[in-house]
Amino acid sequence: MNHVAVGEVMRGSGVGQLTASIRPRLAVEDWVDDVTGWQHYVVAKVGGIFGVNQAPEGVDPRAMVSVFGVSDVTAYFGMTEVGKPADGSRVRFRRRK
Repeated sequence: MNHVAVGEVMRGSGVGQLTASIRPRLAVEDWVDDVTGWQHYVVAKVGGIFGVNQAPEGVDPRAMVSVFGVSDVTAYFGMTEVGKPADGSRVRFRRRK
């Protein structure tokens, strides 16, 4: 992956509320997440590697880029594929301030 040049949109996931939609399954005011980059508005396409994902009813939209997002996938595979704690072992997490 190439670096982000000065003036280009920083790559990253985002969550937002639709202001317009031409897709029947996505309505105006639905909360969605996608690889949007860091910007206030984006024109997104349904499809691609991840595509636009609608936040499930009752789920805080911010969870789509945290609990259900890349950071939790990274933590999961970090523990199961790299850390590999043995049965009965203890794992401690320290909260950063």
